[in-house]
This record gives sequence, C-alpha cells and structure tokens, in this order.
Amino acid sequence: FLISIGFVMFLATIFTYVRDLDHILDIIFLIGFWGSCIFYEPDIFLDRFPQWIYLNPFIGIIDNLRAILIYYEMPNFDLLFLNLFMGCILFFIGIKFMTRFSGEAFEKL
Repeated sequence: FLISIGFVMFLATIFTYVRDLDHILDIIFLIGFWGSCIFYEPDIFLDRFPQWIYLNPFIGIIDNLRAILIYYEMPNFDLLFLNLFMGCILFFIGIKFMTRFSGEAFEKL
C-alpha cells in the first residue's frame, strides 16, 4: 500500500508536466512485471541479478506471499522489512514531492 500510494503521488505530479511519460511507463511496468518473479522462482532470476531485489520491491512481496500461501512457511523477514522500509521511503518522497510541486502543477492544468 505504501509503495503504491507513494509512487502514485509522485507520478500524479509528474504527469501534469510531462504527458508523454505514459508510453515510457508502459515499458517500465512491463519490465517490472516480468522481473518480479511471478511466474518463476526468484532464485532463478536473482542468481544472475542480485541487485534487482533492491530495485523491484514486488519481488519480496510476491516471494513472501508464495511462502505463506503455497508452501506454509514463515515469511522472509529480511525481505519483509526491506519492503516496509522501501515503502516508507517511497511514501514520504511522494508526499514531499507532491506538496512541493502540487501548487505549480495545479497552475499547469
């Protein structure tokens, strides 16, 4: 939830300035979807690109959900806290960015 709201607040402000960002975001979301290990185990992908876990927070969310719901295991608390930390950071960046530029964005509309 925090990741989504923070990202949306950031994008809502950016979209008022750059309308063509929609096409670029479609490609970024497509790469993020296939890179978030939904259809395959994360170990396959993370062995080659271990830094991707820090760039894509949905890997940890999906991996923990898979561990809890499918395998009846405890979640990976390192990934859980990493995702919580990244969510809080994105949320506060989104709030700061939106409060800083929302007045100027409203004038653009």
